[in-house]
Amino acid sequence: MAMTIDGTAGVTYPSGVVDSNASIGYTQTWTNVVGSRALGTTYTNSTGRPIFIVVVVGGGTVINCLATLTVSGITTIAYGTNSGTAGGASYPIVSALIPVGGTYSVQNANNATLQSWFELR
Repeated sequence: MAMTIDGTAGVTYPSGVVDSNASIGYTQTWTNVVGSRALGTTYTNSTGRPIFIVVVVGGGTVINCLATLTVSGITTIAYGTNSGTAGGASYPIVSALIPVGGTYSVQNANNATLQSWFELR
């Protein structure tokens, strides 16, 4: 089937079929999933589409927070610090595009806590 592109409506296919593998963001919305996510747990993207995640850890007077994000075996690190005074805060942020079937997890160090976890899905 040949694909056509309509400048106002995006990508369309013959007979009105929408491609289930459309670009990231197409028909997806940001979802707050903090209530169903935990640090140190591995999740799998089983949505059938790529997703994007943004995770924030830290808070309080935690000094030298460290967050590691692992996506399908590849690890990245975000580091945050503060003066250690009362009311200070440290909030490392990690984010990544998660491919279909990819696994992902976020770890923390120095007693940081999960602050927020959003997924574009």
